[in-house]
Amino acid sequence: MNLKKYNEILAKIKNKPLNLLLGNGFNINLDQSFKKLSDLETNSSRHTGLETQNDKNKMSEIRDKDTERYFNELAKGTLSYSSSLGEIYKIKPSPNEESTLSLILHRLLAVHPYDASSIREEEASICIDFLRPYLNNGKVFTINYDMLLLWAVVRAYENKELSEKLPEYNDGFTLNKNGMQYWKKTPKQNVFYCHGALDIEPDNRDVFKRRFEQMTLLSINRRSLFSDFSNCVLVSDPTSKGKVKQIEKYDYLKSCIKEFKKLSGSLVIIGVSFQNDDHILDEIKKAQQKSGLNIFYGVLEINDAKNKENLLNEKGIKNITFFDVNTAPIWRKQLS
Repeated sequence: MNLKKYNEILAKIKNKPLNLLLGNGFNINLDQSFKKLSDLETNSSRHTGLETQNDKNKMSEIRDKDTERYFNELAKGTLSYSSSLGEIYKIKPSPNEESTLSLILHRLLAVHPYDASSIREEEASICIDFLRPYLNNGKVFTINYDMLLLWAVVRAYENKELSEKLPEYNDGFTLNKNGMQYWKKTPKQNVFYCHGALDIEPDNRDVFKRRFEQMTLLSINRRSLFSDFSNCVLVSDPTSKGKVKQIEKYDYLKSCIKEFKKLSGSLVIIGVSFQNDDHILDEIKKAQQKSGLNIFYGVLEINDAKNKENLLNEKGIKNITFFDVNTAPIWRKQLS
């Protein structure tokens, strides 16, 4: 088995639509710090929770006193108080859904760019060019919670030269008569946050987006995200069955997952492990059985390709072409 280069698989893809599924590898391509999130995905024993309510209170106190320093401590890859902060943060293994989500989000927000301007114009420009064929000719799916996909668009929108050539980004959220951004199903939607996102909140079975200032595309930053993520719409269960139960709560998430089985043409996959994501694989299988969907899977090395091929074949998904994900110009120019 030989890995193709990204430009080779693009040239090979003749049939449209051209669809894209993004996982944490999309983020890692921008910042290697995001590997810490993949560590959590691949080792459920690392899902830990706060030991006591007192620990939670101490954590909140330190966060409020020096938020940026707190983020820097978390970014080191440990969820613990440092001696410099004067306290040891105790953790213990816990299967509890809330504590698992809390750990994932604390780790995510520790490495997350502060705001859209943290993404350089050059990075945004390259990312938009990477996304362009999918936004123009198909659909983009992501299982990430973060803002990077949207912020790439926001950053490009702020550049006059880029903004005139932007492909359409439609996540289905539109302003209602009260000035709130609610999701409404539309055939024009081409971006799908399949496991929710940090800026999406629930309203019974409906969902809406956080808006902090009326006049900006996305006036949200890491501090405001961190201020209250307890009410975000996020799929965090460590099992596929548990994820399905969470998805069933919201019409938006159900609609996102159902879009997979409608796919035709080709699906390019970047940085998705599919660990405990049978609910997505089942829908991709339905699409392949119905339309002959072609799969192009980005991996780091041959062994990754063999493992992913075995995993997908076990789920009944065939016709997979693997390519070297490092040759894809996601945030930076193509590597040779």
